[in-house]
Amino acid sequence: IISIMQLFKEALDLLHRLGSVSENVIQDFKVLSEKAKAAAVEAMDTEAMLGDIPDEFLDPIQVTSH
Repeated sequence: IISIMQLFKEALDLLHRLGSVSENVIQDFKVLSEKAKAAAVEAMDTEAMLGDIPDEFLDPIQVTSH
């Protein structure tokens, strides 16, 4: 999530520096960045809730035990 938010922050900084971009576009981009952050958090929460893949669904060729 941090790298996504850093990317959006850098893009917003660039839009501000360009100066020729309207404030509406910048505001829309801020809204998009918040939606991306929320989606990333939701995806991480869902993945954490699901837990590990059960052994019977793992590929025995790719999975090695130590």
